[in-house]
Amino acid sequence: MPATILEIWPRTSGVGSSASVKPYVLQNGETDPIYSYANAIRESVWVEAPDADGDGNKDLVTADIIRPRELDGKATVPVIDAAAAWEAIRTLPNTAQVDPALAPLKITKVELGTAEFDTDRGTQKLPAWNFTVVDGTGPISWPAMRPDLFWKLGAVPRSQGAFGATVSADGRNLTATMPAPPAEFCPGDRIYRYEPVVREGDTVVAIGLKTVDTGQVQPGQRAATCGYDLVLRTAPYPVSLSQPLGARVVVDTEGAPFAVTR
Repeated sequence: MPATILEIWPRTSGVGSSASVKPYVLQNGETDPIYSYANAIRESVWVEAPDADGDGNKDLVTADIIRPRELDGKATVPVIDAAAAWEAIRTLPNTAQVDPALAPLKITKVELGTAEFDTDRGTQKLPAWNFTVVDGTGPISWPAMRPDLFWKLGAVPRSQGAFGATVSADGRNLTATMPAPPAEFCPGDRIYRYEPVVREGDTVVAIGLKTVDTGQVQPGQRAATCGYDLVLRTAPYPVSLSQPLGARVVVDTEGAPFAVTR
């Protein structure tokens, strides 16, 4: 696997699981977590943001969510106010270079409601602050939950090398959609194929592709006029896991998460 996987591989905190109520414990000025990070439910969401690059489309940024599994899916969480949500949108890395000569956005309505976000387990509806702007095609939404409930809020990029995956009912088999070789090789070129490679950790499963030379050469005379088109072709690549996927995040070789559905 590429070295980048080793660089982004998360480390578990080693905190044991406990469903009992515990007091806050300060250690070196920080609170001691009372829930297990290793067993937490991790999700990634895509959030629409103002058009910073001027291409006429809203930008997409990633927000990652970590939820304690010990709460059994039910929790009351604090929310941020609308000003904090807009400030989070305004100060995203890809909005820092906005041309100051551009006219500012005019907000006509602010609502605390819900919005659908892309996550590493498919589309999810979450509490959100929704900002309606003049001439907008829809509201600009930002998760209303407090930022420390997320993992690297707004800092994780969308995967460019994987396009989703499905998981079996027992959680032990994944089928990832990733790039495929050319439909036909140029005469004289070596023929290769892609094979999936998987690495597992306590919180993450990383999937990538390796190139395998088949030892064959495309028949025919090599010609300078032969080239390859730029069509992105994909194929399903099945992989088996040593243990059920559970709440682990599936990422590509650059550490970017992609959605897993059943």
